[in-house]
Amino acid sequence: MRIYLIADESGAKGYQDRSEAYPGETGVFAGYLVKEPQTVSLRSRLAKIATRYFAADAKYHITSLKDSEKQAIRADVFGVLDRAGTACIYEAIHVEGFKTECDRIEAIRESAKAVRRSFVKVSQNKSKESLHQHLFQGLFAKAIAYCADCCGRDFELTILTDRIDRAIFEGLGKS
Repeated sequence: MRIYLIADESGAKGYQDRSEAYPGETGVFAGYLVKEPQTVSLRSRLAKIATRYFAADAKYHITSLKDSEKQAIRADVFGVLDRAGTACIYEAIHVEGFKTECDRIEAIRESAKAVRRSFVKVSQNKSKESLHQHLFQGLFAKAIAYCADCCGRDFELTILTDRIDRAIFEGLGKS
């Protein structure tokens, strides 16, 4: 069975050397898992909702709506998704916790390097960890677990997101 993960990210997305911009800053990657047989019906119901809030030629983006409309469209969309029984999954990571953990791992690497006695050369190239990549990795693992639970080994997962910067997209494969 084909299952679609329709996902988007919000909040922080920086690298391991970035401290939080405000206390509790968090990065989130979230999405809905939609089974292929549901797509036609969901698309139709969601398109009807969109026509109530957006002009026919407009790009659908919630930030272009008035605050009162934002709450209303959220309720409408989430109601449709909830009634359809779609699963919502997410991964969230606090920026400061991510930085602290990366710093801790780097300190372990440095202490191991200091006591190393081998003549074998080890690469000293360091790459910065990406919060965005870790968020995606967590979301992807949850999507795979969902698919395995509902379909066993017979599934195909298709991921749909908005545009992702090329460097970040290439890094997702390394997650």
